[in-house]
Amino acid sequence: MGHTISANLDDSCEISSKRNSLCGKINNVLCYFRNHNLVVKLKLLRSYCSDFYGSVLCELAHPSVENVCITWRKGLKRVWELPTRTHSGLVAPMCGLLPLRFELACRCSRFIVKCVNSSNSIVRFVAGQGVLHRRMHSPIGRNAQHSATLLGTPLSKFASTNKKMAWTTVNNGCCLIQIFQT
Repeated sequence: MGHTISANLDDSCEISSKRNSLCGKINNVLCYFRNHNLVVKLKLLRSYCSDFYGSVLCELAHPSVENVCITWRKGLKRVWELPTRTHSGLVAPMCGLLPLRFELACRCSRFIVKCVNSSNSIVRFVAGQGVLHRRMHSPIGRNAQHSATLLGTPLSKFASTNKKMAWTTVNNGCCLIQIFQT
């Protein structure tokens, strides 16, 4: 998959690479399509800049993931031509998107569920051991725990997580948006 694995399992270099790639993609979309309307630019940003290929292998609780989220929010602000001081919690829901951290948690949870239910017995065993028995000693287990906590679901119901649940969690945490809409 092209994911760089370091000896100490630190994802700093990989996450930094993803952030730099995201910056370049956002700048390209905004440069080449600067004369298009905001909705078109948002769709292009969503299509060309939100692949995050291999992100399910990165540790989601790593502090560097926040830098990627900040870059994404800044890109959304630039698309909508919002002031840089616009509250970051309002940007993604205003665009009809999940905040990036929740999007990554949903993708990671789907990946983990596929691994745990894999037809390959080795993949199934390693994922199951990582999630169920050695959770805090395994990158896949830590991602499962982090995603479950972020999405507000117990690990026992982790397999049923989806974007609808993520939206519910985001909406419960973003009651300010409802206040501004009334």
